[in-house]
Amino acid sequence: MTTPVIKFVTRTDPADPGTNKKYNDAGNSEVSVSTPLNFGSLNIDANTWSAVRVIWGHLTDMGGNTTVNALKFYVDGDFNSLTTIQHYDKITKDWEAPGGAGTRQTGNAASIKTYTNAKPVLKDDGSTTELTAINQFTQYIFCQLSVATGTPTGTHLTDEGKGRAKLAFNYS
Repeated sequence: MTTPVIKFVTRTDPADPGTNKKYNDAGNSEVSVSTPLNFGSLNIDANTWSAVRVIWGHLTDMGGNTTVNALKFYVDGDFNSLTTIQHYDKITKDWEAPGGAGTRQTGNAASIKTYTNAKPVLKDDGSTTELTAINQFTQYIFCQLSVATGTPTGTHLTDEGKGRAKLAFNYS
């Protein structure tokens, strides 16, 4: 048996949930190292909120296992500085934007194993805690950045250990 594969999926139009949830359905795309979420350019002369971006998990390969459970979402590394950029998110089975009301991701752990503030993510029905078949999906995760006044100019990338969205899970 191998590790199951869950792909992060996003939507071209974050205001429209569309009718299909697979990463390769029209209007959707996979979020990856080569195609990260793009929060756009922000004015750093004032405290600013980014656009909202939505992601969800799409189980594409069970790896010979029968269940995937205990899913948790976190943002790794030191991206969440109190003085520069903070990541907020809202996890729900319903399509909605968190605005400034999402919950801030705290902590700077490089691994889910040491990050107790990781947030539970359920199957898209909002109640089941296990994925048991290919083409099942997680809840929606709406992400937004808060950028503080005085944040250094330039491009801020979410490299490994610097704010990359991660999904940890158990499987058997």
